[in-house]
Amino acid sequence: MAKKIYAVKRGRSTGLFTSWDACKKQVEGFDGARFKGFMSARDALAWLNDTEDTLYIKKTSVSRVEKSASAPSDADYIIYTDGSCLKNPMGPGGWACVIRETATGKITELAEGSPATTNNRMEMRAAIAALSFPKQPSKIALFTDSQYLKNGMTKWIYSWKKRGWKKADGTEVLNRDLWIELDRLYNEHKVSFHWVKGHVGVSENERCDELAKKEAMKYFANIINPFAAFVNPKLKEIEDLKLPIDVIAPSHGVMWVENPMQIVETYKKWADAYKENQISIVYDTMWDGTKKLAHAIANEINKQSPDTIVKVMNISKVDKNDIMTEVFKSKAICVGSPTCVNDVLTSVAGWLSFLKELKFKNKKGAAFGCYGWSGESVGIIEKELTAAGFEVISQKGKTNWNPDESDFAKIPELVKELIAEDDEVEVVSKSAAGGRTFRCTVCGWTYNEDDGAPDMGIKPGTKWEDLPEDFRCGVCKVPKTKFEEV
Repeated sequence: MAKKIYAVKRGRSTGLFTSWDACKKQVEGFDGARFKGFMSARDALAWLNDTEDTLYIKKTSVSRVEKSASAPSDADYIIYTDGSCLKNPMGPGGWACVIRETATGKITELAEGSPATTNNRMEMRAAIAALSFPKQPSKIALFTDSQYLKNGMTKWIYSWKKRGWKKADGTEVLNRDLWIELDRLYNEHKVSFHWVKGHVGVSENERCDELAKKEAMKYFANIINPFAAFVNPKLKEIEDLKLPIDVIAPSHGVMWVENPMQIVETYKKWADAYKENQISIVYDTMWDGTKKLAHAIANEINKQSPDTIVKVMNISKVDKNDIMTEVFKSKAICVGSPTCVNDVLTSVAGWLSFLKELKFKNKKGAAFGCYGWSGESVGIIEKELTAAGFEVISQKGKTNWNPDESDFAKIPELVKELIAEDDEVEVVSKSAAGGRTFRCTVCGWTYNEDDGAPDMGIKPGTKWEDLPEDFRCGVCKVPKTKFEEV
């Protein structure tokens, strides 16, 4: 049998190792270790040299000692699964699984969401994804907090199959399609199902729960957030009527029949300029210079603020909706692009256009990027971030050619301003050309004096005070009194 080669990308020492014992010494107990086993040195070296980390996470430290559930010592994979639904049934939900390969210690996280589903289907989807992961028959210990999943696979399924997927009363088994798929995968492997009580400190299970709920959040971040300003005022109007609410039936989408106030309370929280202690770094790169800046900024944030979660995402490699979900959670973002033909890369331009549509509020922003001759990209990004409603940190991320030590030396100051409290930050209140920007406090639409509003008959360069008295927001049509300078 061919001997494995182990590659360590983050550890006490990095490089290739010819034994698991040698690799283990570099990664065991090392925070954020990244390593992987390969059957060939060529594959190991290729992975080691691929520095494109599309998602980098610095987790917050916890004071409790994390518990772990016992598992068979000879299992090839130890897998934790979870499913979640914000309103059950037929509400937005998601599933996740954390897969640990026992031979290498490698951990893989999988997650996906659905706009209308049930808790049970999400639990089953997680198990299907988990059992589909091994590429050959394996011994698997699967941990779940779902009695429905565990009992279904270890007790009920045998009778269901005998009766042609019918229950004892003759009715069809719910979720038949998923049970059939699970049964097929179960027979490909040697699987032991283990039940763990949810939310009791089992680290992998807690991580699964977190990933599942993240998927449910994606719908709000990418679809509902542009209208967030209308949510709470309208909810208050309804609450003031003191009417008993039995059903929430929108003109389209999910009807909320059972416990409808559950979704109301969740939307209240998300609609109130939601943010967590997280910073997202979003970029695209041409010759890796901008990528180097992105990761240098991430490392500096971790150094200055260890409890802040940092996520680094390449726009050309990560799903746009996933990126926006992370932006929704973030208190600040950094956006990077090299200058290409006096502009940003088209991938970044399209993403910035999408960003403006979502109308995020109460978030900081900064720009960075490399250039050869002209260097317009940073200024363009700053202007777009301002138009999108972000408080923009003064320009500090512009680098000529590939970044060197002098460029990296500027990053600590940028990060210091990015993580500072609001009253400590000097933000850009004017565009690069000097014109002021005014934002609608209702919907987030902005008016910039330099740009004007040609589609409304207002020429570029028109000052705010020179706008006609009947001027209205370009989106929600509220008057000038509802605007604020940013």
